[in-house]
Amino acid sequence: MNRPETFDARMIDSGTMHIDIFERLSAMEIGQSVVIIHDQNLRPLYFRLQAECRQAFGWETLDDGPEAWRVQLTRKTPGANSETIGDMVSRDYRNAAVFKKLDVDFSCDGKRTLEQVCTDYYLNIDDLRTQLDICLTQPAVQTINLLSWAPAFLCRYLINLNHQYIKINTPFIAELAQKVAVGYKDSHPQIGRVSNLFFNAGEIMMRDILMEEASLFPDIVKLSECYNKDCLPAKDTTVDILTTFYDMMATHEKIAADFRLIRQLTNNYQVPRYVSSSYNILYKLLQEYEDDLLFNFHLENNLLLPKVITIRNKMRSMQIPH
Repeated sequence: MNRPETFDARMIDSGTMHIDIFERLSAMEIGQSVVIIHDQNLRPLYFRLQAECRQAFGWETLDDGPEAWRVQLTRKTPGANSETIGDMVSRDYRNAAVFKKLDVDFSCDGKRTLEQVCTDYYLNIDDLRTQLDICLTQPAVQTINLLSWAPAFLCRYLINLNHQYIKINTPFIAELAQKVAVGYKDSHPQIGRVSNLFFNAGEIMMRDILMEEASLFPDIVKLSECYNKDCLPAKDTTVDILTTFYDMMATHEKIAADFRLIRQLTNNYQVPRYVSSSYNILYKLLQEYEDDLLFNFHLENNLLLPKVITIRNKMRSMQIPH
């Protein structure tokens, strides 16, 4: 077997890195592989490939930092445009309960098919399908057809509901977690780690939602409005919008993983015996916060991002400069 070629992304301009890599990948034949090396996290590239190329490339992490990141990409035979787990959750949010129970990331890494998930997590696909069928017999989580929402409306929904929830609850939960961690540092030392995980995740979320409200969402609204009116945006923002999305997805993937760890440390938020009411309240708030966070990530990554990509692609096909 021939060894794959090496593409050293450290040697090219960071502003054109994804373009250069896409050109290299598009020239590859089926079955051909390339090893990409960079001095920055390559997960944003992973999410770009997942969002824009579906299952056209296999991804294998060889080195995961902190000094160098190496991944091997293999060109695959294009398959059928199969439904992804993100599509399934978008169609009916009750499916999210099954993936969450199995610790499957549907909110950030939702571009995988059921078959890929079963391979990644060593699951039996028939058992998984049975669990998904059973979950759909439960009362509906929501009756709103989120798939029909326009990008501008999705942005406003995220700001007015999810962002407000994060702004209000993040500092309160962080303070409560710190107090509980101090009070139970001897009898329940794991709460100290829970407190640190939440504090770090909360700081990132507060930073990101402010950035979304200041620039990302306004740019998406303007792009969507221009497309609906068949007019040209004053400035090409699609590259910046998508680059920001993929960078955030890499960050939010880590936050989702941290909350899976919080669930493990708290035994799925099962409150120990003989603890204070503050302990009970903390677990309840952590569980609600995680649920809201995953829904927020899902709306952004599995609904809003594909709509932005669709607008960009339609503008290109209509030969509208943008």
